[in-house]
Amino acid sequence: AWNLLAEQALLDKVPDRGLTSTVFRHVHHQHHIIVVPHAIGALYNHPVESLLLDTLRGVVSLSISRMTPKTEAIFLFFATLKAVDDQCGIWFPRGYLIQRLFTNSCAYHDVHHQVSGGRYNFSLPFFPFWDKVLGTHMPHVVLRRPEGGYEAKMVKDLVNYS
Repeated sequence: AWNLLAEQALLDKVPDRGLTSTVFRHVHHQHHIIVVPHAIGALYNHPVESLLLDTLRGVVSLSISRMTPKTEAIFLFFATLKAVDDQCGIWFPRGYLIQRLFTNSCAYHDVHHQVSGGRYNFSLPFFPFWDKVLGTHMPHVVLRRPEGGYEAKMVKDLVNYS
């Protein structure tokens, strides 16, 4: 929830301003410069966003959850691993362990990085139900491309798909 709520705040989600907000253009936009997904994109953020999403997340989660520092380090290791997996752009047709355990795979997050998808599928790394609760969930399908590979498409865009 932390990532989703922090990103919503960074986007300054005022209906008439949307993705053109000042904060988005100067902070979160750096992450969205990457249009071809790859693993390093998970950590490619503006320093302000890194402070808000990464450093403060650790402090808040440790304070609220009462985890030991060792337990939190293990949890944050897996959270980083999952974030890198979500950003990597590699989708396996039958999935593998991480993609079988969680419904938000790299295809789920690829929708977020599509030109018209920036307002959807924020939830990283583990809990996509927050997108449903906050109205930012966008159903998608994974289609085999004729030239090879796979492509995540928003269901709403399928009428325009050739």
